[in-house]
Amino acid sequence: MAHIVKINLLEAINYDYNIEIHPDTPSEGRSIHELFPAHMVQGMYENLNQMGTTLGLKFVAQDRLSNSYSAILLGEYIHLHHPEQESRYHDAVLSLPGNNAITSSHNLD
Repeated sequence: MAHIVKINLLEAINYDYNIEIHPDTPSEGRSIHELFPAHMVQGMYENLNQMGTTLGLKFVAQDRLSNSYSAILLGEYIHLHHPEQESRYHDAVLSLPGNNAITSSHNLD
């Protein structure tokens, strides 16, 4: 039988600062064009793809900016307290619908 344990993730990982780039993003996300004009978004993806080429990465343009706070926080908790599960957590998060921003032709592990 599984047991549910409630913890305060912020206390568990001992963070007292914001770990998000855009902490004002609502939980449902928002259009990336609310923050940046189209030419900046296009330029950002061009730069990302240029840098990613040597690693075999291709960044796919996204219309929505996700709120990743909970995923980042849980990832940090797992990293600190259950490192043996870290790879499994990353695989699960990156396989969720809508997480297709990066494709890879190389195994980066």
